[in-house]
Amino acid sequence: MPINEPWFLVVGYIVFFLFTGGIVVFGKVLNSKFGVSDTVSRKIVHIVSCGEWVIMQFFFGCSVHWLILNGISAVLLGILMFTPALKNFANDDADKSYGMFYFALGTFCVACIIYFFDQTMYLYAGIVYFCLTIGDGMAPLVAKWTKKFNPEIRQGKSLFGCLAVFVFSFLSAMAFKLIFHLEELDWFFLVTLAAAVTVIEFYGFKGLDNLFIEFGTFGYLALYHFGLVQLSFEVTVLLSLALALVALKLGVLSVSGGIGGLIYFLGIAFFSEGFMMVVFSVVLFLLASLVSRLTVKAFNKKTGNHKAKSKRTGIQILAAGIAALGCMVANYFTKNQIFLWLALLALTEQLADSLAGDIGRLTNGKNIDIIRFKAVDKGISGGVSLLGLAIALSSSFIILLIPIAFQSIAWVPFAVIGGLAFFGTIIDSILGSLLQVLYRCEVCGTLTEEKEHCEKPTAKVKGISFVNNVMVNILTSAITLGIGVIPMLFL
Repeated sequence: MPINEPWFLVVGYIVFFLFTGGIVVFGKVLNSKFGVSDTVSRKIVHIVSCGEWVIMQFFFGCSVHWLILNGISAVLLGILMFTPALKNFANDDADKSYGMFYFALGTFCVACIIYFFDQTMYLYAGIVYFCLTIGDGMAPLVAKWTKKFNPEIRQGKSLFGCLAVFVFSFLSAMAFKLIFHLEELDWFFLVTLAAAVTVIEFYGFKGLDNLFIEFGTFGYLALYHFGLVQLSFEVTVLLSLALALVALKLGVLSVSGGIGGLIYFLGIAFFSEGFMMVVFSVVLFLLASLVSRLTVKAFNKKTGNHKAKSKRTGIQILAAGIAALGCMVANYFTKNQIFLWLALLALTEQLADSLAGDIGRLTNGKNIDIIRFKAVDKGISGGVSLLGLAIALSSSFIILLIPIAFQSIAWVPFAVIGGLAFFGTIIDSILGSLLQVLYRCEVCGTLTEEKEHCEKPTAKVKGISFVNNVMVNILTSAITLGIGVIPMLFL
């Protein structure tokens, strides 16, 4: 316990500010006098700054002085951003952001939450602090040292850099567990905590990962502290790291798509009981991504002038999953199985529609507009083919074998949900034909949803300007669930 004497507190303040100023000057000297690069010198300061928490723990513990010092640090680093002599040093990496300031701001916010609401979580702030300083700090250094044989996953993020975040975050958390006897934190949870830090850092941009790691990691610890973390949620956190690395490396998701997928997966896992919905969602995601990846290449090769997109964006991911997530939230609080059925219906319909569209456009037969009964180009919304309809029908039932295997639904709901999902794909095609906007490129003649193509404005052919594929998916989910709830009331 810290000594609660005025002289001891004064010494603590002096040591803290001398140490903080000293490491900043040390980093600047490394950079200007010894030729150490901006990134390396900055990250050395980032790592060594973990000593600040040690000083605060030794002299102040969870006291108002801990809060004051975190606040002062945030203010000083905010001022530092605009100090000409140190501005470039304080800016984070090549994107010229303000990671150091976000770091201090996040730490102060977490300190406020703990001090005013639950001081029993004080040591968790230390875990977060060390994961951020050491785990996140080591990533660019390891990436730089292993550059020659370190595969890049996306711009600025490499495989060994991610592994460094994971390993050092786990070691930091494990050290806290052993030193402070935090028996409530089991080793598997700490593995998933390290995975959470890694995936947040992986999706970081403009230095905001320093803020998101603080809030995300502390939030995860807080949920665990209050007994709200199930094993299925822990496994999902671990899987999210692997899925992020694979999806971005294969090019099936954009960065925003990865973030959207992360939000969706964690939401589904948190509001689910057991592993069924986690397994269902992972299989659905992998199947849709793999089929999209394979068919887009075949489609581009077959059509020549078409440039079909394979990367799914965050808006597309969330639009596809928001209805199911909402149903799972309702199921969590009401324990009414109808909401589980509706969630399965929403996801099954989205999968069936996705597979039908991706595979159906490869047909050697004609695509017919479902409303106008005229031949349309393959890949155009509203067009259907025998192959696409067959894929939609079969996938609507095959994917539901997962909840059957988990004994989460009986055979009658299985038949109803599968039939409604197939019906939903028909609704999607109808809405696509009637409402979805379509433009024609006046340079190459390609039909597209984009307002520009070949760097020229496109001409509107049909549809409502604000109704794109994402809007059609949202409307389809709403209509399908609205119709689907009626027969489910009688099951």
